[in-house]
Amino acid sequence: MSNVPLQHQRGMALIICLIVLVVVTIMGLSSIRDTAMEEKMAGNMKNRNMAFQAAESALREGEAYVETTSVLPSFDSTDGLYPQLSDVLNGVSWSVSSAVRSYGGTLSDLAEQPVYIIEQMDSELESESLEVNQSADTQTYYRITARAVGSTTTAVVILQTIYRR
Repeated sequence: MSNVPLQHQRGMALIICLIVLVVVTIMGLSSIRDTAMEEKMAGNMKNRNMAFQAAESALREGEAYVETTSVLPSFDSTDGLYPQLSDVLNGVSWSVSSAVRSYGGTLSDLAEQPVYIIEQMDSELESESLEVNQSADTQTYYRITARAVGSTTTAVVILQTIYRR
């Protein structure tokens, strides 16, 4: 037993233990909050990456369409084929199926399948003819714009490329 009489003990060990317990609890809660934030950031990054990959796939499909279609239809603002637009992002109704071209494949885990449009650019450049009395080749440029979302509709990626034919 202790030599200190009972009337002189004030409970100082209890107060110190409670202070240490509060500090450890605050550190634990802070660690949990940080872990939850890092998990959300990783999920958002994965979601954005999925949207980017889907937009890239749709962009490549649009390029293949321009390359492999021998006679392109008229660019009359239907079926995702447009004359050159001044404002692509606001000039196209991305959710209307008749205004865009749907991606031909199926990509899993996406909230929506990617879509794309093809614009025929106004400028046509002629290449230099190397022979006299030969017509110069006309090259037409097309702007392909693809839009995709990730596993949620909050991650939207829009990619563009210019394709010469």
